[in-house]
Amino acid sequence: MTLFALLLVDFLRRSRRVTVLSRSRARVVVAVCLSVTTIYIRSSYQTIEVARGWKGCLIIRERYFIALDAAMRIIAVGVYNLVDSIVLLPKRSNDNDTSGPVMEHSVQMSWKSNGKSLCTYRKEE
Repeated sequence: MTLFALLLVDFLRRSRRVTVLSRSRARVVVAVCLSVTTIYIRSSYQTIEVARGWKGCLIIRERYFIALDAAMRIIAVGVYNLVDSIVLLPKRSNDNDTSGPVMEHSVQMSWKSNGKSLCTYRKEE
């Protein structure tokens, strides 16, 4: 998580030099930063909670658990219900534009056990 946060800061630093973020991209970046912050708060809470043991004040009081654990999870995930990156980030303008994330190759693999197919993966070339 720390590595992801450092890479996010590096991305923001580099992208600020190259171009100004559009309003929709800025919303996605704010959502990611909010999510990372709430995950860090939750991780800090859990570290303190476990360090104090099973009879510590944080682990035996439900309101702390709800506020610092459950609420942080809801915020970290719920922010993406309000800020949908698929809708906000730009789409490709035409089919000849290859700058977007498109699968370009095809492979078919399958795993079998006792003659029965367990899993099939297909990717077209």
